[in-house]
Amino acid sequence: MLGRTSISLKNRARQIAQIKVTILKNLMEGKMLNIRIDNPELEKSLKQCYGDDSQSIAKAFLKFVQQENIKRDVGISIEQLDAEEGVPLSEVMREARKKYES
Repeated sequence: MLGRTSISLKNRARQIAQIKVTILKNLMEGKMLNIRIDNPELEKSLKQCYGDDSQSIAKAFLKFVQQENIKRDVGISIEQLDAEEGVPLSEVMREARKKYES
């Protein structure tokens, strides 16, 4: 049962990653996604760093989300190794390239 759960979690994580990539690509192209910031300190910091340049903010947000995805994926990988569910390095590299180099 654990194997099936692990596979469905992997598939779900892939689906979520694909959705995030689509949203972020649209964001970069100025097509969608408005984010409201209700934190004056954060808003001030963003304006100091990026001014009103929404493309630079979008790029920084994209980078942040990618870094968070990588952290999450590393955490999942560690859990899989602990559960002796490791996969060959060649498969790991292929999946990582497909996911992060697109």
